[in-house]
Amino acid sequence: MRGCGRMGDKDISGGAASYFSDSMTFEEMEKILSLLPANIYLKDAEGRYVFCTQYWHHLRDKDEPGWTIRGKTDVEIREDKENALLAMEKDREVMRSGKGCRYVIEIFQNGVQEFLEIVKEPIRDGKGNIVGIVGLINDVSESEKLKRKLNRMAMTDSLTGLGNRNSLMRDLEKLTADSLPISIVSADCDGLQMVNDTYGKATGDEYIRMTAMVMELALPEDAMVYRVGGDEFTIVLVNTDENEAKGIMRMFKEQYDQYRIQNQPLSISYGISTAESVRDDLRRVLEKADLDMCQRKQRRRRVL
Repeated sequence: MRGCGRMGDKDISGGAASYFSDSMTFEEMEKILSLLPANIYLKDAEGRYVFCTQYWHHLRDKDEPGWTIRGKTDVEIREDKENALLAMEKDREVMRSGKGCRYVIEIFQNGVQEFLEIVKEPIRDGKGNIVGIVGLINDVSESEKLKRKLNRMAMTDSLTGLGNRNSLMRDLEKLTADSLPISIVSADCDGLQMVNDTYGKATGDEYIRMTAMVMELALPEDAMVYRVGGDEFTIVLVNTDENEAKGIMRMFKEQYDQYRIQNQPLSISYGISTAESVRDDLRRVLEKADLDMCQRKQRRRRVL
């Protein structure tokens, strides 16, 4: 086909190798690489852009006449300063360690949430000295949003919207000594099976949802509430000793007892255990709260 062997003003009929072996300018390289959907860039040893194949819309002043990215750092061109500083920090780490990196950033601009995957590798000269960085930016918004949605689903109880057992165990591992004392409440809806058998599972589900709602309304704002089983809930109260936790639950139960379902009052049993020091294993504290709740429930059944 006539003309297929030419690009711009250069004849490449002798093959790509002879074309690329000539002194190709950065402008020509940018033009070729810009055919790819990803953003490919080069930076010098100071983190200044040498060239970039795509100008993403988060850049400042990019629409000004004669504007170029060349010679500028991320802090000079990016509107999101936090990610700009992170980019330069990652550049310095690549230059220092000689190892590449890969990470994802979140950008929220003009009401639009985006996720970009950044890949960076060091460039070495013939003597092995690191002289710059080659990088790649991919838009991974769709896959990252799906991943985060699946993660949320894995940590959320679908019936109540509360965190589930996975979420509880994750959050317990995050707690530090600053949260001590930590009181854990294990709670259980009374008579759920009877409600299911008498009025149907839909009414039983409403019983559970109503319990979750009252917990969110009546407990302290910083209380961490989870549905961990069929009719089982766990409440984590940070910076709360056992006496304070007992007072909180008494006040909660006073409000809870005012609610009814199918003209029957709601009823709940609970147990409390408290971690006073860093030596206390929170999993063990949780087990003690479960045991305390079961014992209270048994005593109540014997009375009834």
